[in-house]
Amino acid sequence: MLRWEPGMAVSRFMSTRVVTGERPAIGKGSFKRGGLGGTAFLMYVGFFTLLPVALSVTFLPAAIELLLRFGIETRFPVRLVLTLAESAAIVLVYIRALRWQGRLLEARQQQILDIVTREID
Repeated sequence: MLRWEPGMAVSRFMSTRVVTGERPAIGKGSFKRGGLGGTAFLMYVGFFTLLPVALSVTFLPAAIELLLRFGIETRFPVRLVLTLAESAAIVLVYIRALRWQGRLLEARQQQILDIVTREID
C-alpha cells in the first residue's frame, strides 16, 4: 500500500516550482489581465505540458519500493531514502535555477531601471 510522506510533498512542490516558475496571470493591484505576450504564452503552455513529466519523477521512490516488495522482503526504508535523495536533488536544481534567473535579472537590471524611472509625458 502506498503511503503519503512529507518528503513526497516537498519534492512535488519543489519540482513544480522549478518547471513552472511563478507568473501571475492578473496584474498586481487590479482586476486587469497581466500582459502576457505570444512567446510567453507558448512557453507557459510548453512548461505546463512538461509538468506531468516533472511530477512523474516524484513517484519513482514509491514505484521502486513496490517492485522490491514483490521480489525481496526487506525492512529497509527504501522509499524514505530515495525520497530524501530526490528532495535533495530537487533542492539543488532549484538553487541552480535561482542563480541562473539571478544572472538573467542582473543582465537586464539597467533596462528595467530605465523603464521604471522613465518620466511620463
